[in-house]
Amino acid sequence: RVSTGKIDQLKEEVIRLQNDELKNQMNQFRESQSETVGKLQTTLKSELKSYSDVVASSFSTQVPIVSTKDIAGVVKNVVKTEDRSKNASSSMALQKIPALRQRRR
Repeated sequence: RVSTGKIDQLKEEVIRLQNDELKNQMNQFRESQSETVGKLQTTLKSELKSYSDVVASSFSTQVPIVSTKDIAGVVKNVVKTEDRSKNASSSMALQKIPALRQRRR
C-alpha cells in the first residue's frame, strides 16, 4: 500500500504541474494575443492611411471651388435669359392682337 504522505505528495506534484501548465498556456496565449494585436494595428494604420489618402486626393481633384462672383454671374445670366424669353412671348402676343381684331370685324 501507498502511504498517505506519499498520496499527498503526489497530489501536490500534480497540482504544481497543472499550475505550471496553466502558466505556460497563459504565456503562449498572451504572446499570441500580443502578436495578433500588433499585426492588426499595423494593418489598420496602413489601410486607414491609404483610405484617407484616396479620399483627400479625390476631393482635391474633383471638387471645383466656386466663388461668389461666379455664382452671381450665373444668376445674372439666368435672370437675363428669363427676361428675354418673357419679352419675346409678350411681343409675339402683341403682334397677334391686330390680327385678332380684324377677324372680329
